[in-house]
Amino acid sequence: MWSAARGALRPLAGLAAPSALLASHEVAKCEHHQVNAPSRSTLPGNFYARGLSHEIVPSAAGECNGAGFTTPATSLSLKKRSIDFDESRGRVLEAVKQNWEALKDAPPELHADREIVLEAVRQHSEAMRYAKNDLRADREVMIQAVRQHWEAIKYASEDLCHDREVVLQAVQSNGLALQYAGQALRRDRRIVMMAVQQRGESLEFADEQLRKDKEVVVEAVRQNNAALMFADDALRGDADVLEEAGWGAGWS
Repeated sequence: MWSAARGALRPLAGLAAPSALLASHEVAKCEHHQVNAPSRSTLPGNFYARGLSHEIVPSAAGECNGAGFTTPATSLSLKKRSIDFDESRGRVLEAVKQNWEALKDAPPELHADREIVLEAVRQHSEAMRYAKNDLRADREVMIQAVRQHWEAIKYASEDLCHDREVVLQAVQSNGLALQYAGQALRRDRRIVMMAVQQRGESLEFADEQLRKDKEVVVEAVRQNNAALMFADDALRGDADVLEEAGWGAGWS
């Protein structure tokens, strides 16, 4: 067995020296390291050497990766990359737990990491801006986001803007979320009613037919009399509506 240290090969303790092991085998020269490395065709199938920082095995083409002869499918560089990724992910997750804005500078692949994005979203809905499209289309992630802050819905996929539960969660937090709802949901009386009760001026984003609905308009002006400007013309002069709006003398 061999191990690698600073570009040189040395025998592992207790094993035969390379010269003895390779006495009956052909060798291939590595131009970079000027050491003899066994060619694949002459070594036993189970021959390999593992060092502290490199795994040295003969490659099919006898290629050198800068540290020794490696088999691409099993090289330590791939394993090390996997370990590095896990460590990087862990560091980013811990950073995001401290401050969601750490997501901004995270490696691009981690913007698609559900756990990391959810952790950031729990702190601030704006984190959804940095999430990959797959997560913007993830119903659970988006519901979590709009529960934190209604404006997260502006980053939702088109499909989720037509999702009744997502929109309901958003308008419960702030009726102005109605502006991001799909057209069909702007015609949904329950959703619109909930929106105007929360923010009267969200009447602006309701379907035209609901702006003609006296009960809806009354709820809107009760919450915010400025909502009267978004009511259908026929209701702007309605005595009941004006009274609820506090415009008993009329709307001008």
